[in-house]
Amino acid sequence: MSKIITEGTGNIPDQPMLILPNRVSLDIMQELEKALGGSSRVAWLVENSLRPAADIMQHLQQTKAAGTVFSIEQQTQAQVVELLRRFAEQRRHLVLLPGHPAQQRAALSDIPARLLTFFDGSPIPVLPVYCASGNAGPEDALTSLPTDEPLQLRILAPIKPGPAQSARVLTGWLEASADIFRHHPLTEDASLPHLLISALKAHPEACVIDGIDDTRMSHQDVLVYAFRLARLLKRHTSHRRLGIILPPGKLSTIANCACILAGISPVNIDYHASEEVFRSIVRRADITRFITEERFVTKLRDFAWPRTRDLIYIEQELADMSGSRLKIWRLFLRMLTPEKIAHRLRLTDTPNPDSEAALLFTGGTSGNAKGVPLTHRMLIAALAEAQSRLDLTPGDRFLAAMPIYRSFGLTVGMLMPLVYGYDMVTYPATRAARRLCELIRNYDIRLVIATPALTHSLFHLATPDTFTSVDYYFVIGETLPAGLLTDARQRFRLHLLAGYGLTEATALVSVNLPSPTPAENEQSLPSSRNGTVGAPLPGLAVRIMDAAREEQLLPLGAPGMVWLKGASVLTQYLNDEEATQSRTRGSWFCTGDIGKLDADGLLTILGRRNRFSKIGGEMVSHEHVELVLSRVLKITPDNTGRKITIVGLPDSARGERLILLSTVHKIPHPHDLITIRYGIMNEGYPALWCPDKIVPVATIPVLSNGQPDYPACLRLATEAK
Repeated sequence: MSKIITEGTGNIPDQPMLILPNRVSLDIMQELEKALGGSSRVAWLVENSLRPAADIMQHLQQTKAAGTVFSIEQQTQAQVVELLRRFAEQRRHLVLLPGHPAQQRAALSDIPARLLTFFDGSPIPVLPVYCASGNAGPEDALTSLPTDEPLQLRILAPIKPGPAQSARVLTGWLEASADIFRHHPLTEDASLPHLLISALKAHPEACVIDGIDDTRMSHQDVLVYAFRLARLLKRHTSHRRLGIILPPGKLSTIANCACILAGISPVNIDYHASEEVFRSIVRRADITRFITEERFVTKLRDFAWPRTRDLIYIEQELADMSGSRLKIWRLFLRMLTPEKIAHRLRLTDTPNPDSEAALLFTGGTSGNAKGVPLTHRMLIAALAEAQSRLDLTPGDRFLAAMPIYRSFGLTVGMLMPLVYGYDMVTYPATRAARRLCELIRNYDIRLVIATPALTHSLFHLATPDTFTSVDYYFVIGETLPAGLLTDARQRFRLHLLAGYGLTEATALVSVNLPSPTPAENEQSLPSSRNGTVGAPLPGLAVRIMDAAREEQLLPLGAPGMVWLKGASVLTQYLNDEEATQSRTRGSWFCTGDIGKLDADGLLTILGRRNRFSKIGGEMVSHEHVELVLSRVLKITPDNTGRKITIVGLPDSARGERLILLSTVHKIPHPHDLITIRYGIMNEGYPALWCPDKIVPVATIPVLSNGQPDYPACLRLATEAK
């Protein structure tokens, strides 16, 4: 019998409850029976279409346990409640025993949506139970952890009958998952430099492939160069942070690893940012030195480069690392254990897991870019969370073309291959679609992360065999257009996987995944659905709260504000107490996004809160209107910039009115609005979605992450006559 740690027994009331465990095994069932007061206090419930494992059924028969089988397909809720009433009258708790359907890796629960919501509105109070089994947490994907970890059984607070009952059960399971993972040894003792050293030594043959010249650098050599540069950086600066101004590639990988090994926070800086934004980042991050490459400085003449004396040219620092000298360093580090390498770097003390390991700045979607200190705990948790959902092996290849000053580029694009032994194929520009297609095809890439605009460009130049090797194609940053999804399936037999993430959650929050293939007569739980961004990653909790009353949890399927909690989620912004207080409540973080959670645990993102308008009492998503208008106006996403954007202005009669900023309409005519109105209505949407005015603009202001610069767009709409 597995060792089980049971918590929350004080939450068990004397009153009979419907007990909903997220999953059961025979060990868990017996432990739960003991916690509930023994066999005389328990009645076991089995749903006919999803029976538990054979050993559980055999145990029930052998012990002649009290209970019943019911069918949600053949019986109404009232009939089932009446069936259970006699057990409640015997003062027995009613424990549901779910089976184990086919499902994605590290799934939260074995209970399908139709069963989870079956008792909503009934008079039966519910007691959720969360079991953190190996399949329920990201730790099962980390080979460095011991295999004899005890199971954790957590009995949550009772839930009264009501319309949001199933939402409270699902949210309770998610929060328990996040809380247990946060206190796992992996995150409690988190040290990114120690993990990085161990990982690079564990996978010495994995490599970084430069997409420009097809040269390769093994992880062994990444460690050699990073070790050498880390020692040099300690001589260059005593500052806690260093700026890195480099595109994806071997040099940026070495620079980031060297900073981490030196105990210095790398601050990857957007080299497309304006001088004002760059100076603001430098001031707020208190950066005095910057790592770059002389060739890159020459190429990027329009960037507001710091003074030459503040620049550390990485190629010059490592100029002596070649030939026999490189061989000596390889041999030297190969002979040392990870502990001795850490000692040589003076990493004698394990850092506080909540101390800063790296610093990124947000894209500024909701205003000014904010500094997000990424702690050791946040980064290691984020890697484990994402890894737990991927079915990959060391040596598989990632396309690493996303800029490292974005959280996806830093974590999934760079750190994940280094930590788990994947090859990364780097390229410094996402606009070179033809070359990126060649890299995907030539190197049998298995994982790609791209925006909808980049995906459209790739599809325009791709051949039918370009994506044959790709198992995971994640589309992030914006809503995945339905046309792009169809194009991928019909032309390339490629399943695009919509994902959702933000810098404050280190990278990914949720992602659609390929659906599991059930065996004959086996049920399956969905891991993706068009229009959603999939289920939250293991270790992350999501709840949907009323946008006006943030303490009010909403029922499943109702749109509201998306809040996050987990080891990879921000606790405070850099030197911005006002923003921290406005966006955090205890350990919960408000994303500023409007979304909804369904009974399958799949999340749908409807848009930013400031990109909604309340018109005639209805919340209208600007982003959704833009998607419909793109179809009406036959606009396809590409890398030439946004062509339309919707903003909302106050209106005394209806609350707000929609204004269309457009680069498509040079001189708008009244019939343009009529065409748009009928086009929107023909798409099946109400007339109140129609913009009241078209404002022609030469360009639409956007942020460095491609999202609309909403304050600037508002100014254009307000100033238009």
